[in-house]
Amino acid sequence: MFDLKSFLWYAVLIGITTAYLILMAGVRSAKRHNLTYHSRSKKGVKTGVKNRGQIFCC
Repeated sequence: MFDLKSFLWYAVLIGITTAYLILMAGVRSAKRHNLTYHSRSKKGVKTGVKNRGQIFCC
């Protein structure tokens, strides 16, 4: 039916195709994501993070 070389070729081809589709889904999601919501430089936008970068002791 299939020899080992053909099986490995199709496995690599399917793996690369799957990785490409996952990458494109991530790019699409990133393009649709509203980054201004996370911006700290914009006034009036709340990030929900307080005291970032401060070190507290005892």
